[in-house]
Amino acid sequence: MRKKAKVDIKDSMKEILFRAFDIDKKEFILFNLKEPDEYLFGRHGVLANTVTKDWEQYIGLKDENKQKAFEGDIIFVGEHYEGDHRYPPTIYEIIFEDGEFFGTSANDEYMNLLDAFRNYNAIIIGNIYENPTLKSKLEG
Repeated sequence: MRKKAKVDIKDSMKEILFRAFDIDKKEFILFNLKEPDEYLFGRHGVLANTVTKDWEQYIGLKDENKQKAFEGDIIFVGEHYEGDHRYPPTIYEIIFEDGEFFGTSANDEYMNLLDAFRNYNAIIIGNIYENPTLKSKLEG
């Protein structure tokens, strides 16, 4: 009879992390649902008034600088090729829609984020709260 391999569940679980932007302090608050931040929720579980109502989830990928990627981040993907087709350098906003994370550009082009981070060396260059000018470039 074969022995079952012992698996440490902590090592095999995906990190589920969120952030919310504090408008007054102009910084992100990182939290998970196991240990919510008391500042974020207050003593009675009420969302603080100065924090955006948008929770942005960590997508499970990091850029080449080891920075964690979240919804609302703006990424730069350099020129790359798929077969003979050339894709120019483009910036994308990371969004979550219809059950999946993906990047969307000013031209409504979509980018598979796994490809962007693993194959095309995507770099996080900002986010929609701290860098609104980047967001306006995405809107045309």
